[in-house]
Amino acid sequence: MPSLVKCSEVGVGDMEEKEEIWKVGCQDWSSPLYNVPFLSRRIIRHPSENNSLVNSNMKPLIVRVEPHKRPLSAEKEAELKCSTSGSRPPAVITWWKGSKEIKTGRTDSQTGDATISVLRFVPSVEDNGKYFSCRAHNPVIPGSAKEEGWNLEVFYAPQVTLQLGSTFRQGEVKEGNDVFFECNIRANPWVTEISWYFEGRELRTNTSAGIIISNQTLVLQNINRTSRGNYRCSAANADGVGTSNEVFLRVKYAPVCRPSLRRVYGVGRLEAVRVLCELEADPPNLEFHWRFNTSERNLDISDFTSSGRESIATYVPHTDDEYGTLSCWATNEVGWQKEPCLFSIVPAGPPEALLNCTVVNHTESSIQVDCIEGYNGGLPQVFTIEVYDKEMGKLRSNVTLAQPSFVIQGLPSSTALRLLVYASNGKGRSPIYPLSATTLQKAEKLTGDMSLSENRLQYPPKHSYSNIFWIVCERVECGFSFAHMSIFHIENTVLCKSASSVNST
Repeated sequence: MPSLVKCSEVGVGDMEEKEEIWKVGCQDWSSPLYNVPFLSRRIIRHPSENNSLVNSNMKPLIVRVEPHKRPLSAEKEAELKCSTSGSRPPAVITWWKGSKEIKTGRTDSQTGDATISVLRFVPSVEDNGKYFSCRAHNPVIPGSAKEEGWNLEVFYAPQVTLQLGSTFRQGEVKEGNDVFFECNIRANPWVTEISWYFEGRELRTNTSAGIIISNQTLVLQNINRTSRGNYRCSAANADGVGTSNEVFLRVKYAPVCRPSLRRVYGVGRLEAVRVLCELEADPPNLEFHWRFNTSERNLDISDFTSSGRESIATYVPHTDDEYGTLSCWATNEVGWQKEPCLFSIVPAGPPEALLNCTVVNHTESSIQVDCIEGYNGGLPQVFTIEVYDKEMGKLRSNVTLAQPSFVIQGLPSSTALRLLVYASNGKGRSPIYPLSATTLQKAEKLTGDMSLSENRLQYPPKHSYSNIFWIVCERVECGFSFAHMSIFHIENTVLCKSASSVNST
């Protein structure tokens, strides 16, 4: 039986001026060991000879991609080089991602039987795990393609989404329920850290407060209205940090009193007072109730109006026994208000005198006075300061504010002042709190002769007195004026002399 011989791989060796050297590897397909080359010869052909072997078409011998199987980063450009050799004519290189050819971002070059292709492309997150390859083929030999490829590994920062656990739908959570959040993460490489946030503040496990964090799950036990707000999670890996969407947790709760409520109302006998009750609740559809309480009796109040979270009751005390406490409470679909809002109804009168009024600062043209407010007489009060020139008796300033802290500006320097401070409301004004103060003297430059006693500065006559300036600081306290003078040399700021004095005002 004749031997079937296939000589399929031919490599070009050295080419000299008068001869070409070829190395041919052949295989005997009829042999059980057909995959073992049995012939390897050097063929020397002189240029004058007609040898059909030199004109044979040959497949690519090798295909190599560099760098090989290196992880890539999403949205960052990567450069890969594919090289092949051994094909006659030179091989054509194509790049593939899955079953789709990559036709852009490549540069090809050929030298002899070698072909090189450089590909620049930007992988996406979706490319992670896709088969990527470089393929070389001889266009004149069908089925001659040879390739190298692998499944891409694309690194990317975590992609994070947050959702409320499936136990509850948004809007169905009430006080006392247990809820959980799920932090869904997609990342490569996998994350090394997961963090949770409520209203921008990081959360940590606190079992006594009902906060339990377990990797990608946040559990909130026995929640209340303070748990309502925005939640989010974040995750980090070597490629960056990803932050989830915010999820607002709505917690339905029974009514509670608004903290800023006015709690004391002053009213005269046979006068009507309107008492405002403001609540916080979700949902805000409330049913209000009012009651008057004294040590001797309780009386339901029906004279009130309601709108949303607010209700206003009108109450008129007829005798001294009808001063006491008004109670307000409400109910919604979650339940009854646990603690009612309490309002004291007291006889109205002028406010009490202010306490501890003090001149806390003064300058050449201003003074600052702070006081502590007294009892307001059961009505809203305001605070007034009147500033008089002691010597002339002239009113220099009159200021009324909602708080007893005053800064009076635009006053003349070195002026003794008399201050009158008081509070007032709808029933009158409090007793006056009197004060004295003095604005500071303006700083002046010393010029001319200076003859000083033993307690004064003896400045050498050879120096110009224009090189001296003096500063006086003064403050008034407890009926006394304290003054201090310091004299400095202008050029070197050396303290030349200082003196103090105390005078009764």
